[in-house]
Amino acid sequence: MARIDPYWQTADAGWLHDAAVKLRGPGATAYPLRVRQSAEWRVQADRLLSDVDQWSGKSERDERDYLYQKAVLYTWMIDLIPGGQLHTRAVRAFVEFLRRTETDVNRRMLWFAFVNRLLEMARGPFRGEVLTAMEESHQAVLSLYARLERMAPERRP
Repeated sequence: MARIDPYWQTADAGWLHDAAVKLRGPGATAYPLRVRQSAEWRVQADRLLSDVDQWSGKSERDERDYLYQKAVLYTWMIDLIPGGQLHTRAVRAFVEFLRRTETDVNRRMLWFAFVNRLLEMARGPFRGEVLTAMEESHQAVLSLYARLERMAPERRP
């Protein structure tokens, strides 16, 4: 029987999760764009992005849990951060994380799920930004998928 362990249980993971939830805002919907464009919100987002970047996951039960949780944090932040330098930095950090973690065949399906999430992002308003980050990653699979996506007609959500 498979063992089910909940995520966000270690101190670091829990703190990062709570900080991301706080950054998103209370309730069912995220803070409005005008709040997320404020200098104060951007400073908090920048700090959280740096914390996520630096998180090593050493206290997680296994590498798969770390991969999932860190990738989720990146996707949440990319979805929240309005366009601009901070958004570009978040996309590039996520791509770099995926580039570094595509080594273990046991985690490959999970890794591809997040590559697919990047491709979904590339079908939105940040198409060029996401595809350029993937192409410039110097990771064969990410670069190939980005080039293939560029050849596909642009789809609007």
